[in-house]
Amino acid sequence: MTTKKIICGIAVLAIAAVAAVNVTKSNTKTTALTDIQLANVEALADNELSIPTGQTECQQNCGYWNMALVCADGGVESVTCTVKGELTVWNIKIVSASFEKGNSYSVAWERWECQNSTGNCCPYNEQGVRVLS
Repeated sequence: MTTKKIICGIAVLAIAAVAAVNVTKSNTKTTALTDIQLANVEALADNELSIPTGQTECQQNCGYWNMALVCADGGVESVTCTVKGELTVWNIKIVSASFEKGNSYSVAWERWECQNSTGNCCPYNEQGVRVLS
């Protein structure tokens, strides 16, 4: 009987030792994860993971971040004056006393749009067609 007790005692000690090793490994992994989480929190607090300079200001001023305003195309249209003193092209009125009814005038235009461009800000209210007079 004493041999059985000794073998049972050794088995219990072996199981306890394995359990202790597993608990230690488990705690080490948890601590490492906690250290990573803590480092992230500290980095956020130190602004190491902050928004790139200019993005917040861009968005506060009605802009698209990582985009630039570019002239996509343009041209010249021939427009005939139908009302003395004004030309209308694409529902845009150009007023000038020199426009005479029945005469044709050349009107230059440009179309502006936001396109991808890292680190730039595109004011979205600047997009669209511009008539140059």
